[in-house]
Amino acid sequence: MKTFQLAIVLLLSFVFNPLSAQNESDVLRLSQTFTGGTARSIGMGGAFGALGGDMTSLSINPAGIGVYRSSEFTFTPTIGTDNTKSTFINNSYSDSKVKFNLNNIGYVYTYNTNKEEGWVSASFGIAYNRLNDFNKNATITAVNPYSSMLDGFTTNLNWNLIGTGQDIPSTLANDPSYSYYENLAYNTNAIWIDHTPGSIDSGYFVNDFKDKGELQQRIITTKGSIGEYAFSFGANYSNKLYLGATVGIDHVDYQEIKNHNESQTPSSNIMDNFTFIDNFKTWGTGYNIKIGLIYKPIDLIRLGLAFHSPTYYSLSSEFYTSMNVNFKSIPQGLNDTHYYDQTNVATFDYNITTPMRLVTSLAFQFQQLGVLSVDYEFVDYTSAKIRADNDPFTDVNNLVQNTYRSTGNLKIGAEAKIGDFALRAGFGYYGSPYNSNQFNKDASTTSYSFGLGYRGKSFFLDLGYILFNTKYIYKLYDYEELNTTDNKYYIYPETADMNSKYGKIAMTLGFRF
Repeated sequence: MKTFQLAIVLLLSFVFNPLSAQNESDVLRLSQTFTGGTARSIGMGGAFGALGGDMTSLSINPAGIGVYRSSEFTFTPTIGTDNTKSTFINNSYSDSKVKFNLNNIGYVYTYNTNKEEGWVSASFGIAYNRLNDFNKNATITAVNPYSSMLDGFTTNLNWNLIGTGQDIPSTLANDPSYSYYENLAYNTNAIWIDHTPGSIDSGYFVNDFKDKGELQQRIITTKGSIGEYAFSFGANYSNKLYLGATVGIDHVDYQEIKNHNESQTPSSNIMDNFTFIDNFKTWGTGYNIKIGLIYKPIDLIRLGLAFHSPTYYSLSSEFYTSMNVNFKSIPQGLNDTHYYDQTNVATFDYNITTPMRLVTSLAFQFQQLGVLSVDYEFVDYTSAKIRADNDPFTDVNNLVQNTYRSTGNLKIGAEAKIGDFALRAGFGYYGSPYNSNQFNKDASTTSYSFGLGYRGKSFFLDLGYILFNTKYIYKLYDYEELNTTDNKYYIYPETADMNSKYGKIAMTLGFRF
């Protein structure tokens, strides 16, 4: 249990720099969702809370299923394209990834009473909607004249372990605070304790990169998604009021691999290069309930309101790290030029409760000309919780409450109809989940989308494209540096500026019967 708690604390510590949609804690990763579903919904920016009549609405406002007047089947394959640009020490680098996936598949059965007053129709539906994609590549690289990741290791040890009276080798090996990171560097002789008499570093951890100027490269690879299986029921009362409910079963599958390499070291350094890899994987299932209504006071206006319960996840995770070190020649006191170490795979089971959501919507339907729709979603990220059997993780949950904040997500969509054809466009703004005292407080996401579609009597075809743009700060590690103003040592973060652009091309094939 101690190993599990530390692993989560370490992951949460990375949350303060959302390394792209990567290395964020499970708490935030599972709490954020973005526009998905059908190509029509994607083309309109996901603003479907007051419209309905679309498979995506089962995961937004289940009252939308009550809008159906016939049975329907849809199928939506997509191609996701990610391009992430990093800027590190004035050096820019772009990395990309392309992934084919299934964004939506669904079926709605509608029963009509053949009445126009009272209960007009009832619909049952089952659909799969993708809520988030994690498939991204990012590379950060530059010649760093200021610090090394090894400085991050020695800084942490010197500030938190030296002088505590603990047995250092035993603590490094057995305390999870160090055993997955610093202990690997210690075991591979990349860092050690300098006991040289009279040395300014006497009794402190030091590393083999005395002179800076190494070529640093960190490659971050993430895979996976969150997908929801929605089981929905809805009804139409007098073509004025639409009611609906959804039972959601969410499946998450996420893997992140960080590969950090430093090479081409100055000739004065005895180390040639090292590679540090950490690998994290989590998977599991969550359950939620959504209820909603759509009210049409007049033919022009539709009002929508939906409540999403928290999603209750049961999760399993695996985590391990490894380190590979190569020296230019055999160092004094050692017997080889190559050292390697890997931790055991830490496995743990735990539960996460995501925040509830409140979705309010307004739409204008201009008869046969088209629609204009606006959704506003309120999310309080501080209400997310993590726990395991016999462990409430009080400190971690306090950290979540102090790191995050409540925020709003705004989605606007429009559709213009030209006979059997339609043109669509959308905009989205997803507020930063980070508190105002975090350096990623401005890490919001914007989306721009467009699409087109054809509607026949029994068949329809939609195309949609959406681009998500997120700017954030990625922290590689912390390191110690002398402040020449007061001649004291302080801890500073080594950071990179990131710009992630994730695009999704979707095509929906639909049949009415």
